[in-house]
Amino acid sequence: MKISLFPSLLLACLLFLAGVGKEGYAQSKIIGSVFNEKAEPIGEVLISVAGGDYIKTLRNGSFQVLPKVAKPKYEVTDFNIKGYRVKRLEGNNPFNVHVTPATQLKGKVIDKLKRNKKFTVTLQDENETEGTMTQADGFFQLNNISLSLLSDATHNLKFWVDNVLVDAKHIRFEHHNTVVYIFVPNDEKFEPDIDLSYEEAKIPEEKLTEPKEEPNKEDFLAEFSKITANLLDDRQEQQKRAKRLKTEVANLTEKLRNAKNIPAKEREDLIRYMTLMEDTFSDNDSLFSIYQAESKAEIAKMQRIIQQKDSLRNVAENKTKQVEQEKDRIEAEKKYNELQFQTRIFIFSIIVVVLVALVFLFFFYNRIIKRQRDQLQIIGNKLAEKVEEVNQQKEEILTQRDDLEQKSKQLEYAYGQMTSSIVSAERIQNAILDSPKELLARFADGFVLYYPRDIVSGDFYWCTQKDENILVGVIDCTGHGVPGAFMTMLGHSLLNYIINDQGVTHPNEVLTLLDKQVHQSLHQNSREDNYVGMDMALLCLDYKQKLVHFAGAKHYILRMSQGELTELKGAKFPIGITRFTKNGNFEEQTFPLVSGDCFYFQSDGLTDQIAEIEGKRKKFTKKRYLDFILAHYELPFAKQQKALEEDFATWKGDNMQTDDITVVGIKIT
Repeated sequence: MKISLFPSLLLACLLFLAGVGKEGYAQSKIIGSVFNEKAEPIGEVLISVAGGDYIKTLRNGSFQVLPKVAKPKYEVTDFNIKGYRVKRLEGNNPFNVHVTPATQLKGKVIDKLKRNKKFTVTLQDENETEGTMTQADGFFQLNNISLSLLSDATHNLKFWVDNVLVDAKHIRFEHHNTVVYIFVPNDEKFEPDIDLSYEEAKIPEEKLTEPKEEPNKEDFLAEFSKITANLLDDRQEQQKRAKRLKTEVANLTEKLRNAKNIPAKEREDLIRYMTLMEDTFSDNDSLFSIYQAESKAEIAKMQRIIQQKDSLRNVAENKTKQVEQEKDRIEAEKKYNELQFQTRIFIFSIIVVVLVALVFLFFFYNRIIKRQRDQLQIIGNKLAEKVEEVNQQKEEILTQRDDLEQKSKQLEYAYGQMTSSIVSAERIQNAILDSPKELLARFADGFVLYYPRDIVSGDFYWCTQKDENILVGVIDCTGHGVPGAFMTMLGHSLLNYIINDQGVTHPNEVLTLLDKQVHQSLHQNSREDNYVGMDMALLCLDYKQKLVHFAGAKHYILRMSQGELTELKGAKFPIGITRFTKNGNFEEQTFPLVSGDCFYFQSDGLTDQIAEIEGKRKKFTKKRYLDFILAHYELPFAKQQKALEEDFATWKGDNMQTDDITVVGIKIT
């Protein structure tokens, strides 16, 4: 019973220790193998995953490494292998890492313009892209460049400097394609065989020679990792041997249990052999403990060496600092003495220069004083002449001022007389024309908006009743102010003659006779340069026949009937004005007279009013006027007039009124 229990307990302990250790190590362990381009394993190379410590792979290329940061998924960029470039990954823990040999590419950007700046250098082929920033002298270094790229660099590689592709003739490779010189800018001529700046700008040899590396932390970690991996392999072998021994001992125990007749002599021999087997187990445990103790002693020795090296390094660093401080003190004292000497020399030089300058200035000052005295004499004489000239000009200016004051008074008197005459003309014009109250008395509702531009107006509205016909119209005469007012008098007189005296009521006949009378009155039939006339819209309300007649001369009116706005257009030519060719007579439009219909007459002064909008000169426009009528026609005419006045005032602002403005709105019964 003792023999079978011992190996079972030993095996259980080994399995427990192995299981606990394995579980703790495998929490974030990355395992795999490294292969070259021919799928052959690569052993004893340094590998790091996700920023972790470097460890050395085994001879069969396998590795076990702890990443610095555990990730759910690892990419090619997470694996770093010294001397190699990772091309692709296969699998997922274990990984198959496929690599290709890599090296460093050193180079220099030679600036022909000597701008003393740092450049961005980018290398690219069909599959790889690497980039870096140069030093101030143009030197740069690209790591992990595949050797296959550099085998035929002049054909496969492209370089960009500050995102500008460099022409191949401006690139020169040396040292078996491991050193490259790039000349910028591209438009500068480059002949490397005769260009002196190329030899002067070559990279120094010390930068091209790699310094001999001493063993560092990564090297020691790689060795420690290798020993740890061997210990794990040995532990697994021990587990297998212990399991095999347990099975053999258990089988032997079962055989002893089944054996029935064992002589006493044989039982003694079996007991002796079992004692020997037990002693062998004890010897194995002792040897394992001895080797383990010796290994732990070596580990402790390494720890003491590391601590001693830290102490020695600290002492060495302190001594180095003291030596450096002493050197700095001596150097500072030397510089101070040199500075004092230079200061004395500088002060002496300044004194000498100042003395020489004072002597020179003394003689130079005397010459300048004499020259200035002569110049002042000349200037004084010229000033006296100028003063005399200015006095004469002053007298002339005073005389001219008196003349201007006299002429200004004359102009003020003339302007007052002219304004007084125009105001008198305004009273005459208002007396001849119907008042808004007289016009609106003939209709159910309406309004009159009448804005002369210059006191008297070239626009006028006209209304009369002949039998059962009411005629109403708006006339826009050529010009404004006094010339326009003259035309309104002519137009008003001729309309009275044609309608009230002659009894003509159809608008087309009225316009035809008016055109003929204007030509005769202004002698336009014999004068080709007489461009005076009228634009006119005339409406006749025939209450007897319940009809409305309309005719226009280069004018239109608006009709609002049952919520629908209609534009009634007149002829395209005006009254009078010889240069217009009148094809046909003035056409008359006739339609039923409907109670409640509204009509709107307007001169072009409203729609042509100019305002400054966002830096541009714009007109009020016909569209804006039509939109206003559609938005307000349902209101009483007094409110329509007020809204139109406010809208026009807002649009006009501080701008000058462009033309005479007349708007008449009526509602028929």
